[in-house]
Amino acid sequence: MEKALEAVESILAKDKNHINALAYLGHIHYKLCNLDKSESAFQDILKIDQNNVNAMNQLSLCHYDRKKYLIAAALLEKVNDLNPNDPKTLFKLAKCLYHVDRKVSSLHYLKECISLGQDDEASELVETIKHELLI
Repeated sequence: MEKALEAVESILAKDKNHINALAYLGHIHYKLCNLDKSESAFQDILKIDQNNVNAMNQLSLCHYDRKKYLIAAALLEKVNDLNPNDPKTLFKLAKCLYHVDRKVSSLHYLKECISLGQDDEASELVETIKHELLI
């Protein structure tokens, strides 16, 4: 990881707006559990390209790991607007909403997720929510 980090930092020293290098930097720091540095790299991408779906997805993971579920959900809703019908995005969004006790909204996204073929984890969470709501 150190060599990869050095290579990315070398690229960024020449071009601080190199989106791919910033994305790699964010991924490396995320893997190293440096959430502040990871978040910063993905925010830098969004300053350059405000509709960068990859950066929003990764930034949502940083917020999710910090238990900032509403912030993560807002990012994922924007990702869903830009790239609709991605079952992974819908499932992550449903999980965020579940954690902030918006279970009915979570069920809505889980049903969409299941209709798109991602049903293993989604079905499990649906059953959990139904049990909690006594449906």
